[in-house]
Amino acid sequence: MEASQLEKGCLFPPLKEIREVSTKVAVDVVKLAYSSGLATIHPEPEDKEQLVKDNLYSPDYMSYIPHTYNWPKE
Repeated sequence: MEASQLEKGCLFPPLKEIREVSTKVAVDVVKLAYSSGLATIHPEPEDKEQLVKDNLYSPDYMSYIPHTYNWPKE
């Protein structure tokens, strides 16, 4: 979070930056989990940021509408 936001009294980052900030926090939590022996995924991944990104919640939904195709005209 930028210093100007802190000066305004903001406690949280702007919504447009929330995923980026959440990722950084999660990476620090993963590092702490491994350094303190609390991690449950072994062996320890080298790229912890990629581990976090691979497991982030995505608000995008799969489309359940079947693909349709135009039937050829005779």
